[in-house]
Amino acid sequence: MLKNKIDLFLAFVGAQVRRYRAVLAVLAIVIAAGIGGWVFFLARAQTQTVDGSVAPVVFSIAPGENVFSVAGALYARGVISSPAFFVAYAYAEGLANHLQAGTYRLTAPLSTGALAHLFADGPPEISVLVPPGATIREIDALLARDGIISAGALVALSPGSFVGEFPFLAGAKTLEGFLMPDTYAFYLNEDPRLVAQTMVKNFADQTGGLFGSASSQAIARWVTIASLLEKEVITDRDKALVAGVIANRLADGMPLQIDASVLYGACQGVFVGCPAISAADIAQDTPYNTYRLRGLPPTPISNPSLSSLRAAVHPIANQYLYYLSDPKTGATVFSVTLAQHARNRQTYLGVH
Repeated sequence: MLKNKIDLFLAFVGAQVRRYRAVLAVLAIVIAAGIGGWVFFLARAQTQTVDGSVAPVVFSIAPGENVFSVAGALYARGVISSPAFFVAYAYAEGLANHLQAGTYRLTAPLSTGALAHLFADGPPEISVLVPPGATIREIDALLARDGIISAGALVALSPGSFVGEFPFLAGAKTLEGFLMPDTYAFYLNEDPRLVAQTMVKNFADQTGGLFGSASSQAIARWVTIASLLEKEVITDRDKALVAGVIANRLADGMPLQIDASVLYGACQGVFVGCPAISAADIAQDTPYNTYRLRGLPPTPISNPSLSSLRAAVHPIANQYLYYLSDPKTGATVFSVTLAQHARNRQTYLGVH
């Protein structure tokens, strides 16, 4: 009797075990399918790319904007094919509440996953090198090319609107000369005033010890001379010597006859792509024609380096009235008299 009860109990237990094994097996299949689907979802998010036919796209996220409006805007611009997919991925990865306001340039190929992570990381900085001697129009074009400002926005700014923060600009007619050459980090669609402010502050920081308590008119004069030196000569010593030549010619009432200034006027403030000086350029009636007019040009003709600014403030006194650059070496050759200068032109330039 006892044996029969034990056999029945064991049979019942065995049946339950088999039953739960089946349930566990089904559960395992369901879990595996879920994991597989999740893996597939993530893999798809990492490989689904932005349509190359619509890239690059400049896309902005406003402060406080949520993931749903971002997804809708991306879909409306043709960047993504499914707003729901973007939102689901952003939530799945914990990014939905961390999308950063700013302006982005979206360039294919870019996966949906990469897109969500890009917005969570925030707008990338754009590094811009402003070389010594670049003009304000050339800098404007450089910034516009990278999408930092709209074309012409920097040129349109008046130095007068910055005088409160930078009193030395009171003697300036333009921001030309006061945009310090350097490497800067900006973002897409920056405020042009902020861009200019950053560059002028850099100028102020680097020249504070150089200019001291000089008047704004004196600073404007030095910056104009430095802008000429930047475009005319190479070495620091030659810059200081040419600064002395400029002082000599101004004192004697002689026209400066500086080719770079003539070209600045002839090519409307752009040296890049401007051809070599010609007789037609020298014949042009512009405010920058230092062959026809005496004195300094009305504004700087470039944005000079600190070494050129130092040379303008601290010229080397000399008796020279003429100079030219050796086209083979770039060295500056100086002359005291016009006869000496004529011989040097024949020797180095092959002209009378």
